[in-house]
Amino acid sequence: MPFNYHIDIERHDREKKAAWSISGQSISFELSSRDDLQELIRRVDSLAIVSGDDAAQLTIGIKLLGDVLLRYRDDEIFADLFPHFATFMKKLKSLPGGDQ
Repeated sequence: MPFNYHIDIERHDREKKAAWSISGQSISFELSSRDDLQELIRRVDSLAIVSGDDAAQLTIGIKLLGDVLLRYRDDEIFADLFPHFATFMKKLKSLPGGDQ
């Protein structure tokens, strides 16, 4: 059963202290995945290879890049990157708790 996501990215400009305001344009797109991204983020966070919000950023970044690489792995521009990404994913999943 696929999980469907709607991704919104908005540019925020820092104001005083911790206040944020939205400015600029937003980017939106749909993502369908066989993976539960929230569960993946929890798993990456539990590995403690990065801290704080970096676990979410890393997980989402890997997922987005990985999906594109898989779709276009035979295209010349991605051909050199794909094997390195596959090696990285194998190493990540080999960590204790990495592929539960």
